[in-house]
Amino acid sequence: MAKGTVNLKNGNGKVNGKVGAKAFFEKVLPQLQAKNKVDPKTGEPYKGVHVVYSGLNSLVGKYYGLDKEGTRAFMDKAKEDGIIRVFPARGGAAAYLPADAPAPRVKAEKKVSEKEKAMAAILASL
Repeated sequence: MAKGTVNLKNGNGKVNGKVGAKAFFEKVLPQLQAKNKVDPKTGEPYKGVHVVYSGLNSLVGKYYGLDKEGTRAFMDKAKEDGIIRVFPARGGAAAYLPADAPAPRVKAEKKVSEKEKAMAAILASL
């Protein structure tokens, strides 16, 4: 299998003779979480693991023998398959096990000022 090739038949199966993605992330993410800073609100380490700063991308690449593009594709496939949840973070992304992931943010509706409403009414009357 080429360095950039990703083969995830299922999350528990073998990949390149190694444990599958699901088993890999279930083992590695808690170990990396334990090294996180403590959340001042909860007193527990943050649940998200920064894929770059924690070394997660490097671990995936080294373990599965993937290059940078292959590692990215592997992470994307794991996300698509629901093995991990990924959210944007400064300098990259934060990965979570599905049970630890925060709820997705809902975009707030844009507040329309009275001036904007008046302008829209004038334009609509033309």
